[in-house]
Amino acid sequence: MILASAGQECRTKWEFVLNRILVDIDKERFAPGDRFYTVRELAGKYGVSIITAQRVFQELSARRMIVTNGRAGSIVVGESAAQTVYLCLRDEHFSDAMHLGRFRTIDGFLSGFRLGVDGAFADVKPISLNFLTRNIEVFRDQALLICGSAFLNVSAEGPVIDHGRVDAIREALNPIVFFGYRGLEGLTQVNGDHEAGMRQVVAHLAGRHERIGLLTGDPRSVWYRSRLQGYVDGMLDHGLRFQPEWIRITDVNDKAATFQALDALFDGPERPTALVCGNDQRALQVLEFAAKRGLSVPDNLAVTGFDNVPEAALCRPALTTLDGQDAVAGRRAAELLWKRSRGLLKAPVTLRIEPKLIVREST
Repeated sequence: MILASAGQECRTKWEFVLNRILVDIDKERFAPGDRFYTVRELAGKYGVSIITAQRVFQELSARRMIVTNGRAGSIVVGESAAQTVYLCLRDEHFSDAMHLGRFRTIDGFLSGFRLGVDGAFADVKPISLNFLTRNIEVFRDQALLICGSAFLNVSAEGPVIDHGRVDAIREALNPIVFFGYRGLEGLTQVNGDHEAGMRQVVAHLAGRHERIGLLTGDPRSVWYRSRLQGYVDGMLDHGLRFQPEWIRITDVNDKAATFQALDALFDGPERPTALVCGNDQRALQVLEFAAKRGLSVPDNLAVTGFDNVPEAALCRPALTTLDGQDAVAGRRAAELLWKRSRGLLKAPVTLRIEPKLIVREST
């Protein structure tokens, strides 16, 4: 009987506090975007226990009256924060020729985005770039995410930024760009800091290796240019000898040509003892090449990748690589969109997400 009374009293207390706060929000004593109490502050203000205050927080979050905004703490919304967000991707993402890698990176980003700001933007609807550009006025006042690859024209010469498309979208819309890069100035974007990631890899190898080579993609690409720069900077940062002949530019889809490039590299008079790869697919090819050449990894050759695809943990030896922190990028994008939707983000900003080094057996 006593336990039942205690439970009833506790339930009455949190409901009483909740109703007081809902009245304050309804009467605009809290404006959207205002900082909310901490749990401890709420408990002190209403003279209730921390447990009771936590129960009030849970209910307010469930009703989407408040959202948690990272280090800024909890912020008042005042009404449901649920909102449809349109996700613009290149047309190829909607074709039958879609590559699995596109699923991986975008799925990782969206998993973080949907959980960001307490799930305020869980309703994400994909649209193609062609549809967006043909109906641009429809999206003028909509919450919009655009993948950075949507601003590229891809040809035999490599991917090139379409500055006309950048200008048109920047003038008509106010999107959040994810997987962005340099050259998209004037747009709010979340970028992977590929240069910092490659410097991490070189620093990891520098303690045991002096001859560190690079296997990467076309440096004209916005994705590989920064990775090449990070490798060069990392070598110079650690006083390591930079040898241009230790760099091989390959087409990852042509494994035979990659093996030819590696043969030339390892038949040279002074071969590298470690090889940094611009992505995991190249690194997996290097592991296959090493097995055929009788090179023990990591004893004769250390190998690193970039992207942390599932195969990187499953291959033997398991691959040391960089995780792009796509889910973190998604959460940051959600925070930016939430601030913008409430007038708290006026000027374009760029957030750079540093990859995380995952050390495994290949180094």
